[in-house]
Amino acid sequence: MEEIRIDKKILERINNIIRSYKDEIPKTMFNYYREILNDRSVEGYMAFFSLDKEKLLEYAKVCRIIDIYREITDIMGILKEDEGKIEQEDLEEYQADVTTFQDEGKMLLTFLESKQKDRKRDEKIKETYINSPNLIIYTRYIGESKDRTINAHSGKEENTQKAVANLIEQLRYAEYQTLRKNGYIHQTHDVDSHKPCYINGNAFERTGRGSTKVNYIRISVSKKNREIIKKYFNIDFDTFYLIVSYGDFKNEGMDELRYYTQVYADLKKHNQELLTIIDIFKNDFTEETFPLARDIIDNSFRITEEITSVLKNKKLNS
Repeated sequence: MEEIRIDKKILERINNIIRSYKDEIPKTMFNYYREILNDRSVEGYMAFFSLDKEKLLEYAKVCRIIDIYREITDIMGILKEDEGKIEQEDLEEYQADVTTFQDEGKMLLTFLESKQKDRKRDEKIKETYINSPNLIIYTRYIGESKDRTINAHSGKEENTQKAVANLIEQLRYAEYQTLRKNGYIHQTHDVDSHKPCYINGNAFERTGRGSTKVNYIRISVSKKNREIIKKYFNIDFDTFYLIVSYGDFKNEGMDELRYYTQVYADLKKHNQELLTIIDIFKNDFTEETFPLARDIIDNSFRITEEITSVLKNKKLNS
């Protein structure tokens, strides 16, 4: 009589994943995870568990892999208890069940192990921010600045990347008033009216050396939000910089006026996103907005690490 084929290595990996999420999964989620994975009333469950959609689905998949582990180990228990007494036909059914569970478990492992790898990477990045007095965050379209920088074909791409990285590090570590006093900070003027530019009451500013510029807004953060961010990230930030764009007009083959014309075109094009980010941090977080703020900050840690990696002559491990 054939023995049931059970992949012990898969079980060990599943067990490791379960342990890594210990005490993190809301207990009541086990009652609802199937509906969540079937995309039923997801928005309602997001509000119920105070989680964004990405984290909600991640936790639901953890619940599913826990159930898979239980199913396989239950079958193993039955086989051990009734060893030698089970009919061949029943053994074949058990084997089919185990194979199905293991195949599903492998797919979930691929997803969840990737999430754990990302988490470890993010924790490593966060460690570098412990002594960083200022927080750098970015718009979603910051990739447009990156693309213009690295695809300029001017021969100045690498030097521009290093210059931008140094400016980001300067904003990250230096006191704002010191930078302004020493002439490193300037308010940007509208290219049409030539008047100082404000976004919803926040000054649109720049820092830079020569032809390299980093354009940003210092955003307001409510007292309550500062406390929440400090508690969640274990870091008490002073100034919050929202990087709107960056670049080098010589690298991009244009004069300064044309460069700022492009900057303002981007500013107007993405104005609604800027206003949304400003409002998220200015107004006290809600169950809906804190996950958004957390994701903005987490993503920004990764972006800053990627930008500044050129100074370390290495890229962030993927």
